[in-house]
Amino acid sequence: NLYLGGGAFIGGTATANKLDDYEEGTWTPVLTAASGAPSSVGYSTQSGSYVKIGKMVTVWCRITLSSLSGGSGNGQISGLPYTSENHDSLRGNVGVMLDQLDSDNRQCFIQVDLSATTMTLVKDAGQSSSHAGLEIGELTGNTDIRFQYSYTV
Repeated sequence: NLYLGGGAFIGGTATANKLDDYEEGTWTPVLTAASGAPSSVGYSTQSGSYVKIGKMVTVWCRITLSSLSGGSGNGQISGLPYTSENHDSLRGNVGVMLDQLDSDNRQCFIQVDLSATTMTLVKDAGQSSSHAGLEIGELTGNTDIRFQYSYTV
């Protein structure tokens, strides 16, 4: 076992090379919507965990709905453990497993919102070169959402 009181320097002694920020924990993902929160959301599974190393946070999420009613706008996951950085050029997206949708949208992604603790569900827009938000109404009362995502803070 190795115990360090003030951090470890990796690849040099400059401040930027100091690893002094490591954290593991859990978070509670909440399904919401951009324009109007659902009036009722039931969960049979609602779990999240994360690892933070320096400015990089990696989150894992699983939400399985047992019921869903109301809401409008793009589906979102809120409750991220840290506020994301406001840096659009570093923002990516990652495929998300979505099962039991109310439509044929099987090519879905999730993207962290800038300077926020929310993520937006996105779907492939088909032949166009852009993507569109996955509306909360396209989810059902038994939708299953799973993903792993890394973002900077």
